[in-house]
Amino acid sequence: MAYFFFVINAENQICSLQYFRYDEHCMLTNNIEVVINVTSLLSCATYCTSHGRCRVFRYSESHHRCEINDFLSDYGPTSGFSTKLPDIDDTVCFYYDHDEDQLCAYTEIPLVGLPTYQISTTLNHISTRATDGNIENIMSMGSCTHTRSEYGAWWMVDLLKTKCIRKVIIYNRGGCCTKRLFGATIRIGMDPNRTNSICGPGVTMEQIRSSPVVEMPCDLCGGFLSVHLPTEVSQFLSLCEIRVYGGECSTPAVLPSCAAIREACYTCGSGTYDIDPDGPDNGVDPFTVQCDMNTGATIIGHDSEGGFETPEGFEIKGSYVKEIIYEVNISQIAALINVSTECKQYISYQCKETAFYYDEDLISVLNVWWVSRVGDPMYNWGSVPNGTCTCNLQSDCETGGPCNCIVDDNVWRFDDGVLSDKSKLPVIKIHSGDTGDIGEKALFTVGALTCFEIKPILKSCKELRDVHCFLEDGPYLIDPDGHGTGVEPFTVQCNMENGCVNPERRCNCDRNDRRWRHDEGWLTDSTLLPVTQLWSGDTERDHEEGFVTLGPLECI
Repeated sequence: MAYFFFVINAENQICSLQYFRYDEHCMLTNNIEVVINVTSLLSCATYCTSHGRCRVFRYSESHHRCEINDFLSDYGPTSGFSTKLPDIDDTVCFYYDHDEDQLCAYTEIPLVGLPTYQISTTLNHISTRATDGNIENIMSMGSCTHTRSEYGAWWMVDLLKTKCIRKVIIYNRGGCCTKRLFGATIRIGMDPNRTNSICGPGVTMEQIRSSPVVEMPCDLCGGFLSVHLPTEVSQFLSLCEIRVYGGECSTPAVLPSCAAIREACYTCGSGTYDIDPDGPDNGVDPFTVQCDMNTGATIIGHDSEGGFETPEGFEIKGSYVKEIIYEVNISQIAALINVSTECKQYISYQCKETAFYYDEDLISVLNVWWVSRVGDPMYNWGSVPNGTCTCNLQSDCETGGPCNCIVDDNVWRFDDGVLSDKSKLPVIKIHSGDTGDIGEKALFTVGALTCFEIKPILKSCKELRDVHCFLEDGPYLIDPDGHGTGVEPFTVQCNMENGCVNPERRCNCDRNDRRWRHDEGWLTDSTLLPVTQLWSGDTERDHEEGFVTLGPLECI
């Protein structure tokens, strides 16, 4: 039995719902509502989408019964249902995510054959062994990965597509070394550099002792999944199998921008897409744009991107008018600009025996200008003040003035720049003149409008730590005076502990809790060096562990 249909959610948006059969990974307990005499799966889905708490629903066609719940149980037998239904074959179960406005089947995601990576490899225990379908956990059987001893050892799989991950199962190595998995965390997101969000808590010693199979709950979407050991200790990472449960998440058909499409669709390539910046049933209608999926840029072209020339016979200032006809209307462009953090458009003027200025005194009425989307005449050729050009910023205009094309002579000159004032973009017209005589030339180029959604770079290590709770020590990019002002962003070394965890104590490892912490430093008192003994204790119980690293003695 298979189903594919559409339902309307509480916001009157159409969401696709894809089926999967009932299995051990889809269980409901303590139903918040049971509806009987339901005649179709569609009706059951409608009950769920209209219920504020529903995250899961289960429908039995033979019993005409619809059960809805606010979570999926990861454990327990089939009897976990409030009423056990004997005819499992005709029962289907669905996961519904109100927050992401999408419906996701909760089932196993195949990993066999997907690209995998790890920080290092020993004795041919390669990364693909964690996704070979073999759950044998004895290292000598050849189905487990193994890295060298590393600080922050990691393993990663490229899912090749955005997935909604609900649970990850790790088959730990058996035998001597099960404790090595202690503190391991899972990261899921779109960053192939493994700085994605952490999914759930780290692996506990209780989990390791109770079973070689460790289950990690999750609620994240992304294209990359990685397993990380703590950075405080140099350790081996061995994984005998990874199983991932979640599903294909179908997003609304029309998203606000190319950046949003890129975030939702990891495998979508650059090309033509429909977007709707102000959302369904609001403002402008959806429209078609070009998307650069390498950057997430939204590009709107026009009919004059190849450039154009002012014809002869237009001697009067600004008498020739070239209207720029865009692929979509100005209201739609304005809607895109409103949801973008940055937009830009290239513009250039190439001149010979014509000039920006109608008279040689450089004071009289300008001869060439462009018109903004609100109808204002504009005289800047780049992100510079009116009446100037980009070359003036570096004081390298060849004529010594504010632009190159201020000299009306028989020499080809050139001014160009990138316009970035969102309140003025895009260019809708070019006015020019001074081409009444033979040999007077004025050539123009107006590029496509390109808009971006730029995630701001945070101002300090403290802001990074406050926003991203689990970042590790290391180099990070910061921008103390904010985007687009002052100095350019630069890289600093961030200590995410920001001093001792407990200011009332003198060391991080003076907490005696179940979190990996570390202290380190250089011993420099020559009257005491070298270290001849290391003393430690407080490791009576299974979960109590400590590791010490002592470097070589260095004398200068």
